[in-house]
Formats: sequence, structure tokens, C-alpha cells
Amino acid sequence: MIRAAICDDEPTILDYLHEHISLEFKHQDADIHIDKYTSGKDFLNAHKGEPFDVVFLDIDMPEISGFEIAGHINDISDALIVFVTLHDELVYSSLKFRPFRFIRKAYLDNELPETLESIITETAKRNLDSKFVFQTKSGEAFVDLNNVIYIEIYGHWLRVCLKDGEPLECYGSLTSFEREL
Repeated sequence: MIRAAICDDEPTILDYLHEHISLEFKHQDADIHIDKYTSGKDFLNAHKGEPFDVVFLDIDMPEISGFEIAGHINDISDALIVFVTLHDELVYSSLKFRPFRFIRKAYLDNELPETLESIITETAKRNLDSKFVFQTKSGEAFVDLNNVIYIEIYGHWLRVCLKDGEPLECYGSLTSFEREL
């Protein structure tokens, strides 16, 4: 599941983005949970607790600007940042925050669908990066590394103990697994 946040001080934009993002992810058969924030400080508190995967962020906000928020995001996570703004002239200023995309509010209908497709592709790639292929007695097993508790060796066999499910038994050496991981 992709965890997303929308941070914009305009409630109509929040609702519009929430609706269209939800619909596109449903259409793509992708699972997403979206939180909405009108305050940058509230968003940052939530993000520090459990970082989001994707953040749709207005640049021009009261109290704390979207650029300041993006700086904090980059300090604590690798979330994809999508700036959503009326200020086209800020696109070059935004580059130092490594945004994934820049959407102009005047062109939301045109620019949002491509951005969402790219987010789905990128998050799928990121999830694959946390997968590892183990050669077991019965063939290849693709395992999310976050699901591995530990790997132990006995003889020439390795036992991969998982959080959910039966342990996998693989042939190989611990040294070769260390190198690959």
C-alpha cells in the first residue's frame, strides 16, 4: 500500500486532488491511503511519526512554505515530492529539493494523470528493490527483505526465517548472501 499525503491550505484543492488521486489509483488497481493537511506543521508532525511514500505539496502556504517542508522531508525520508502550485516561476527554485514532479494548478487536469502513472511505476520499482530471490529446493522464492527475521546456516544449507510463513531452505553460503545483499 502506498501512503500519500496532500498538504495545501486550499480545501478545494485538497478535495480535488484527493478525489482524482483516489480514482486514478483505483483505475490502475493500485492500493493507496491518502491523508490531507491544511497545515504544514501538522503534516510534518505526522510525517516524522511515520513517513509518507508520496507527498503532494503546495509551495505557497502560511506559517511554513512548501520549500521549507520539502527540506524537512528530504532530511528524514526518501518520499516522492510533487509540488502543486500556481507559481510556475518557482519550478527552477524547486529543483534543489529534488521533486519527483511539478504540477501547475492551472493545468491539474492535464498534468495529474501522467504524474500518477509515474508514481505508480516508481513505487513499484522501489518495492521490487526490497525483494530478494532465494533459490530453494522447489524453485525461486521472491521475498521482501523486510519480512526476513534472520538467516542461519546448517551444513551447506541456509534457513531463511520469515515474519510470516514457513522458513525457506536454500543451498549456498552465508558469505555469498552477504555479498549479494
